[in-house]
Amino acid sequence: MRLFIVIFIFLAVITFLFVATPLGMTFKTLSFLFSILPIEATELSEDVIQEIYPKDKDSTFYIFRPADDNRHPGVVISLGIHPQGAEEKNLQKLFQGLVQNGVVVITVDSSALKDSLIDKKEIKNLVEAFQFLEKKPYIDSSTIGFFGLSVGSSLAFLAAADPEIQEKVKYILWSGGYFDAKQLIQEVLSESFVYQEKVNSWDPSLRIKEVVEKNLQRFFEEEKTLEGKIIIEKIMESKQREELEKLFRDLPPYTNEILESLSPKTVVPEVKASLFILHGKKDQLIPFPHSLFLSEIYSGKKTVVISEKYGHVSPERPSLKDLFSKDFWQVIYFSNKLFAEIF
Repeated sequence: MRLFIVIFIFLAVITFLFVATPLGMTFKTLSFLFSILPIEATELSEDVIQEIYPKDKDSTFYIFRPADDNRHPGVVISLGIHPQGAEEKNLQKLFQGLVQNGVVVITVDSSALKDSLIDKKEIKNLVEAFQFLEKKPYIDSSTIGFFGLSVGSSLAFLAAADPEIQEKVKYILWSGGYFDAKQLIQEVLSESFVYQEKVNSWDPSLRIKEVVEKNLQRFFEEEKTLEGKIIIEKIMESKQREELEKLFRDLPPYTNEILESLSPKTVVPEVKASLFILHGKKDQLIPFPHSLFLSEIYSGKKTVVISEKYGHVSPERPSLKDLFSKDFWQVIYFSNKLFAEIF
């Protein structure tokens, strides 16, 4: 009996999504989601063509596309920080899942991001990747958007604000991004974040701690003044929220400008695309209020899911009980709307 109830609920929700979602993207959505779930990484299949274009000594464009002569929608995937970059097998599974659903993918393989360094150059790389893709004969240039993963979400949002492409970007997927770089550093160092006017304890992952430490060390080395170096050194040594807030108010102009230029909060009015925000409350790399702040301020078309169940970016393998989970169906509906925008 329970199995019949599960099947009935599943078919009822699928029917609702098929009717309610523009262009009836439900089956395409399910096909894509189940193709990228973290079950087993696979090699690229024969129906996926990979093209590699070295850009400069630090970055390379990777394109993944269907093996046909048709024109397809395109997406610029902003990877964020990953030690293997575009060569990582689970990422290639994501690329393949998109291509097999008729989407051309371009991504930037950056040596700096592989080394956990976040720089303004990455924003320019994404703008140039967008422009590079729109000139390809197999692209419908009116349908290009951004998929941002983690820190890559923030970089993609910043790229979408660039005057050269801001009117052309159709959509942005923001998945686990940060809104304010200075705020994120304070949250990681103090192991706390503010939500609903209350300070919450937080257990940031070792990975994000290493990223913050490495970038603060770079800021220290690049800072132009002795006074500035002293402030950054104190920031690296502090774990007290109140002290960190004061130190960040006293940031030297050079370092402050860098952090502002890497913060999506500074460009919100310049972004014109449809925005899809997805963030898990269990995220241990970037606290979910960053996505709430963005959703509250962004006045354009947007779809927002803040999931109680999920963590940072990667979906979990679903189980039978997920059919009864609001979070699971929220993500399905969210993905449906995103695919409707893509196509």
